[in-house]
Amino acid sequence: MTDNQEPDSENDGMIAQLGSLVSNLVSSEPIYKDFAKVLLFLGYGSRKREDILKHIGLSNQTYNYRNYIEPLEKAGLVQKSNPDKPQSPRQQYLLTTKGESLISDQCQIHGFLLQF
Repeated sequence: MTDNQEPDSENDGMIAQLGSLVSNLVSSEPIYKDFAKVLLFLGYGSRKREDILKHIGLSNQTYNYRNYIEPLEKAGLVQKSNPDKPQSPRQQYLLTTKGESLISDQCQIHGFLLQF
């Protein structure tokens, strides 16, 4: 899968199930599939905030960050690459061990290979 490639319909089942699990950790909002897409996107490496939001079809605005990335941070699934400088222009986001485990478990259940 390339950086900006949307998961195909074959992955929809995994995205839905992963999204459901993530929504229990993060939010009761119906945006859980976007949370799952963010986690899967970060499974391929650290990314800038702008790239993450663009991947799920959103602009790089504080509102979107607070609704789509920050909840994943608070749930312990995503972390900043440079937590001591949260406003750094070089800031990136990556999966935590907890986030990697969640994705890895779901990939095994659905027969996908995603290595960290």
